Amino acid sequence: MKMKNSILVPVLITAILYGLFIVLRLGFHNFNPTFFICAGDAFCAPGMLPENFLVLKNSTGYDGQFYYRLALDPFTAKQSDFGVMLDNPAYRQQRIIYPLLVWILSFNNIDRVPAYLILVNYIALCCIALIGSAYVKSINIPPLWGILFSFYPGFLLSLSRDLTEIMAACFVLASLLCLRKDKPVLATVLLTAAVFTRETTLLVAISSALIYCLNIIRQRDCQKLPWYFFTIPVLCLCSWEVFLFFKWGKVPFAGGAQTIGLPFMGIVHFFSALIPPARGVEIIYLLEFLFVSATLCLAGISLYSSAASIYIKTTWGFYLFLIILLTQAIWCEDWAFFRAFTECYMFSVLIAISASTRLFIPHALYTLTIWSALFLLRIFHI
Repeated sequence: MKMKNSILVPVLITAILYGLFIVLRLGFHNFNPTFFICAGDAFCAPGMLPENFLVLKNSTGYDGQFYYRLALDPFTAKQSDFGVMLDNPAYRQQRIIYPLLVWILSFNNIDRVPAYLILVNYIALCCIALIGSAYVKSINIPPLWGILFSFYPGFLLSLSRDLTEIMAACFVLASLLCLRKDKPVLATVLLTAAVFTRETTLLVAISSALIYCLNIIRQRDCQKLPWYFFTIPVLCLCSWEVFLFFKWGKVPFAGGAQTIGLPFMGIVHFFSALIPPARGVEIIYLLEFLFVSATLCLAGISLYSSAASIYIKTTWGFYLFLIILLTQAIWCEDWAFFRAFTECYMFSVLIAISASTRLFIPHALYTLTIWSALFLLRIFHI
């Protein structure tokens, strides 16, 4: 009975299964951690990189190569260095926390960086399991359900290519738990870390600002959302954005401008291209798209009966609106739309798990099914 109610059980399951994934993925690729970076010769010069560093030929690679570069020198003022060129330095450097942590832990040892990029994400996943389990336990739900936070299918993709979503989700979830435990100062610090990890988490602060203002207008108790909870993250990120603008001559936020467009256009185009699915990859995309749709529907159905705070529900609404606005630049493959859906998934689970609906159980099984399928697929494929 004690084991059943322990928040350490989800952590152990997460550690074992994600650890197995990392070992198998490394094992199938000669235990070379640079495989996770997914570097392409469009931005990486093989002759200037360490020995045995894998670089894909005739490829632009993926975002992990830029976090690798920043992990070598987080506050760099050079667009090209260490054999890697940053495609958009201001945009990449605004997400500074993940590479900064790797830089600190590796003691600026270049040879350690590829492995530490994987290790930091792995530790963050275990932390998500711990925090998620503590959160659900605080609302009188068996801690084992907290495993759904760490087993978001998109995290397998982020782990596979050294990306920032895992770390950002960890900070956001920890911030929400601190709010629930009436520790607003620590919650503010964690939310600030989140916005420096991935700027999309700024919507959490914007949502809290809206609720704070509505509470004042309606003369409600505002103690659980103090003014500094949203003010400090916003001011800190804005200051960092201004600094990066003068440093690189470009607005960091503008780097993601091509991902926002007219409502539903990206979704409609993506879905219509999958019907009927002609290839195996299209079948996978369709199942993943249905998973995203089912998650949003579950959260929507659960809104009224959910005991989640109005703050969590409002933040979910902001992320839902963001998903609707995403263009074909995101709605093109699971690597992109699963990354963009991360925060929306986390808040969807927070809403659904606090509601009196049994639909949460089949959805949990669907989540674990998609996760298992991606586990098998991403062991082999880059």
